[in-house]
Amino acid sequence: MKIGVVTTIYNRPEHLRLLLSSLAAQTRRPDEIVVADDGSDAAAAAAAGRYLADCGLAAKTVRQEKDGYRLAAARNLAIRAATA
Repeated sequence: MKIGVVTTIYNRPEHLRLLLSSLAAQTRRPDEIVVADDGSDAAAAAAAGRYLADCGLAAKTVRQEKDGYRLAAARNLAIRAATA
């Protein structure tokens, strides 16, 4: 069985860093993490990308353009991209 983690972010890359740190410390690390970005600004998206590149987990990011608070749509986008 594969384990996947789906999460959403919006302009808070530090929260993603903390999540990735926690996942890396688990006895059974997830097989993938899919991050749905709900339209973060360029600086936050770049920071999140750096954290994902350095985390040592299979990771992918899906993104939707900023158009108000669309958490459910972002989460659904990530779920469709997940393979675990």
